[in-house]
Amino acid sequence: MINRLTLIGNCGGDAELKQTSAGKSYARFSLATTENYKDASGNWQKVTEWHSCTAWGDLAARASEVAKKGVLIYLEGKITYREYEKDGQKHRAADVQVQTLRALEKKPIPETYNHSGAPIPDKPTAPQPIGTDDLPF
Repeated sequence: MINRLTLIGNCGGDAELKQTSAGKSYARFSLATTENYKDASGNWQKVTEWHSCTAWGDLAARASEVAKKGVLIYLEGKITYREYEKDGQKHRAADVQVQTLRALEKKPIPETYNHSGAPIPDKPTAPQPIGTDDLPF
């Protein structure tokens, strides 16, 4: 039997890196996937699903680095279920156990640096007009 899924979506927030009481590290983040389809009337509809994701061990540290709000993420994993009680009611929640994680976007270059990594001047200087005295002929 197989329990495997692949998701591509945008992070809903920055991954939170935590540790269990036994010292095992994990990171949790939400991932939004969106599907577009035409309904029976021919109108385009957009449906967004939110997935609760957890990465463990070394992958948790990686998730805390790349899973930032709005970043497009590719992940592979499996679905697990957990039960909890709230206000006297028992609930069951699905969770994606992340096994592979990749950011599909390059890290943005801060506005203070150009693509080669050199600082950008505070104010761009406009080309100065050339006067007739500056001409070599």
